[in-house]
Amino acid sequence: MGLSRKSYWRFSKTLATNCGLSNAILEKEGLTSIRELWCKVHHPATAR
Repeated sequence: MGLSRKSYWRFSKTLATNCGLSNAILEKEGLTSIRELWCKVHHPATAR
């Protein structure tokens, strides 16, 4: 990956990474979706 600060960012945008690590696979592994957490915080089910 080299010594660039952006190496991980660029690697995460590759087709192989996006196909191999889909949201379904990450969820199956028990990882929490940052998007879902954000939605729960900013759009709670109960009214304030």
